[in-house]
Amino acid sequence: MRHRRGFGIVTVVVGVAIAATASAYAAPATSSRAGATSHYVTGTYACLVRPQRYIDTATSVTLPSVNGLARPAEVWLDTAGRFEKSDKSKALPQVEFEAVKNSLRIDNVGCVRSSRRVPLKPGLPLYETVTTSFYGHIDARCKAAKRVLVRVRIKMNGGTPTQALIAIRTDDAKHRPVEFFNWTPRKIKGYIGSSCTDTG
Repeated sequence: MRHRRGFGIVTVVVGVAIAATASAYAAPATSSRAGATSHYVTGTYACLVRPQRYIDTATSVTLPSVNGLARPAEVWLDTAGRFEKSDKSKALPQVEFEAVKNSLRIDNVGCVRSSRRVPLKPGLPLYETVTTSFYGHIDARCKAAKRVLVRVRIKMNGGTPTQALIAIRTDDAKHRPVEFFNWTPRKIKGYIGSSCTDTG
């Protein structure tokens, strides 16, 4: 998976790179009804934040192809600033997925399961709503504590993410909301805190 905008970082490419780094990613919890073609991936994770104390996020809707290259909707969260040992140009984000089958990855080195309660609601003012016909993406860099709590609820249809709620809060005494995204491949509502800067 390639991160297409934002922070001057080229991330993991689907295929060889994902196979090489598969051990760094966890199998998220799922829930579904018997016989259902869709299910939900859910979980709360405590993720390490890089020493500079900021996190990067990039979200997009499905965008028109460029030079024959498809640009499916995506979510990309980098809290730790980790890279592959063999290729320092390839980042290892803590959460990433596209509107593509079998694309979901959650880091199990920089992130661990947490029992802390994180509401799946913004707690922040709406920053922007983007669609396939308006702007198309939201990228941000946010100041954070030593760790952040990341709660996800992702609807999967046949292995493809089709809707997601993502709440990010500081993992400290205040549990301050940092960001919240209501994502679909055609529309994203982004709620971003005052510690964040739009990098799009």
